[in-house]
Amino acid sequence: MEDLFRPREHRTRSIATAARAIPWSALACALLALATGCEGLVVSSGSEPACAHSGYVLRTGPDREVPGKPFSLHGGGFVEDVCYDTGQGRPEPPDRNIKIEFRQAGKTWDLATVDARPKTYDFDVKLRVPPDARPGRAVVSAAGELGTPERKLLVLAKAGR
Repeated sequence: MEDLFRPREHRTRSIATAARAIPWSALACALLALATGCEGLVVSSGSEPACAHSGYVLRTGPDREVPGKPFSLHGGGFVEDVCYDTGQGRPEPPDRNIKIEFRQAGKTWDLATVDARPKTYDFDVKLRVPPDARPGRAVVSAAGELGTPERKLLVLAKAGR
């Protein structure tokens, strides 16, 4: 009720101030939209990507096997460019030439090179534990454009042990 008793000039000034603030608000929103054009924007300090990758998925099956035996590897989230949201109406390109390695005790074996599927950005591949791998812990990795996820694998001396 106090506003009703305020002199008219004060009410007019308040409306004029609000009207001047609207263009600044619109400018601030436009700048914010430009700055966050890429989903998951993070502060970048030079060489880091400006967009955050939501994360890779890497699964093995089984996760323990003897040398020379097959195992499967599933990878997901292998996108070439997470900032590919320019409104061109095209899907983001999948990673290509994903290098899959098996590492154990300072030794590295190149197992395969695969391409992620378009639209789903994943891959499935059958691999073999290197025949000269030793019983113990090992790591399988898949080098994508935005990082190299790893998955632990246990090399057994004999089947089931």
